[in-house]
Amino acid sequence: MRAVYEVYKELRPDIIGVGGVESWEDAVELMLVGARAVQVGTALVRKGLQVVGEIKRGIKEYLEYMGLRGVSELVGAALKA
Repeated sequence: MRAVYEVYKELRPDIIGVGGVESWEDAVELMLVGARAVQVGTALVRKGLQVVGEIKRGIKEYLEYMGLRGVSELVGAALKA
């Protein structure tokens, strides 16, 4: 998380957040600090393919709750606050 934050803060590159993404909250946190996409790996083995749908649904509900139009509005938002 911190590495994504630091790199995004300095360079604003396209970042894929990886490592430990098992829930929509994990994915959103990575996007808030600068990841434009996230990789889900180990969670697929532990929880099965349904985890992708759970993460997608959670992100969609979060966006609606926050009044955001899409994930692009999440990327780096923690640095704007």
